[in-house]
Amino acid sequence: MDAEDNVAAANRSKTCTSVLSALQKIRDAPGHMGCDIGGSLAKMVLALPEHQAAQYRFPESFGTSGRTQNHLEMTIELHGTKFVLRFISGSTSQLEMAVAHLGDRRRDFGRRATSEPLTCDEDSDEGDRNPKPTRATSGDTGAMRAVSEVMGESPRFTRTFSSWSDEVFTSSDRPFRRMATAGGGACKFAPLFREALRVELEPVREMAAMVDGLLLLAPPQCLTGTDGTGGSSGDGTQQDIFTITEDGATITRPWPEPLFPMILVITGTGVSILRVDSAAPGDFVRVGGTACGGGTFLGLARMLTSAKSFDEALILAAEGNAQNADKLVSDIYGEEGCVTLGLPGNLTASNFGKLGEMSEAKCSERDLARSLLQMVTQQSVLLASAHAKMAGCIDRVFFAGGFVDEKNWIARK
Repeated sequence: MDAEDNVAAANRSKTCTSVLSALQKIRDAPGHMGCDIGGSLAKMVLALPEHQAAQYRFPESFGTSGRTQNHLEMTIELHGTKFVLRFISGSTSQLEMAVAHLGDRRRDFGRRATSEPLTCDEDSDEGDRNPKPTRATSGDTGAMRAVSEVMGESPRFTRTFSSWSDEVFTSSDRPFRRMATAGGGACKFAPLFREALRVELEPVREMAAMVDGLLLLAPPQCLTGTDGTGGSSGDGTQQDIFTITEDGATITRPWPEPLFPMILVITGTGVSILRVDSAAPGDFVRVGGTACGGGTFLGLARMLTSAKSFDEALILAAEGNAQNADKLVSDIYGEEGCVTLGLPGNLTASNFGKLGEMSEAKCSERDLARSLLQMVTQQSVLLASAHAKMAGCIDRVFFAGGFVDEKNWIARK
């Protein structure tokens, strides 16, 4: 291992300890789970049986970017069983780093062929190095024993462990569980998850999953398609569509009727725009998109400001004034000219347009962050508006994705 590899391993170790406890609960959680590993953000949902959900709560934040999205939690019923949906998110790069660290430790464990407990906590005590081989016993996770077997031979060693973090480092390669996964990470990280966590990522169609997720929230009366069938088993009791007023207040909106056709704007690292024609499975088409999305905002914010994370960039943007960086229509035509032109004076004519003519610095990093956020948001809004007009559904445009999450209230104004 060269110096560069040593540095990478050390960095992974720094983020692993606090993330490990969350990963422990996630992998051992009962019920079902799904994940979307995007270019910038990884999102996961756990469908926990209602009677067990209280045992699987997660800290509001963990690691450098891990977050529990408590405001999204809801209860659904499927085939007579109630499930609590719990949502977790974090940086894709940090997730990769933590899982890779676990893989490093597991490989180290295999090389040493010992039973010492290997966790991410460097202060943990060493266990018995020479345990007697025994077979696995039944019981809950805290009492389980992990047995490593060689084909046709007795177990080489056995490990007693009190948490999943120890169990990861057995030499077994059989999948512990499978997880439906959308996004580019479903393929890119499949070998890593299989080797390090013994979790098999099963790719799902990302855009179809987004459409199904939206329709799950819609009332049944909105889901009757042209073939007379509905596309969701949701009970319609959730009120999860809303708009933001000029003063930043959140206003709940009723589901439009008719619902179809509609435009669904998926704003993640990049942006995809779908036209959904009915609730029938697969009855949608991608009509457009843009590479100017959440990844653009975060990347440029890191280059132009002191922000190192998405949340930090949003905090700067909330305190900034984009008019100090953007050139407005009124800056070009004047107020009277805007009246003649028939355009509002506060309309953006050029993002960052004023920066090209400044003789001295008049724009703060907060102004830059605000201007950048508006630039990214405006691209999606303008494209969505154009496609909605062509589809005849200008009043039925939905925005979804990590970029328009609750903290990013500015983008939704």
